[in-house]
Amino acid sequence: MEDVYQLLKNQSDLQREVVTAIHLDNELKVLDVTTESVGGRNQALLPMENIFRGAILRNTESLIMVHNHPSGTLQASQQDKESCRAIKQAGNIIGIQVVDCVVISKKGAIKV
Repeated sequence: MEDVYQLLKNQSDLQREVVTAIHLDNELKVLDVTTESVGGRNQALLPMENIFRGAILRNTESLIMVHNHPSGTLQASQQDKESCRAIKQAGNIIGIQVVDCVVISKKGAIKV
């Protein structure tokens, strides 16, 4: 968790919610980090077709999905939990595992 926070801690200061995908290889090494969506102050869309298209093009084995909470709240909302469940299910269908969904803020990082 600390590694994810260190990689993306610059997003903890943003005023808009940003969804980021960390693309991993089969040894869980970072292949790429991509911004997938930029939303408003309290929500961002989760464009699954774009996320998985990019993952396929990068030969991604697995993903870590991260988004920030501009409010500073370090607690997963019900919508966060539902979105995480949905993207994990989609990944299972196409063979790209979503290993974690993470929320970051100025206070640190938590798994959804």
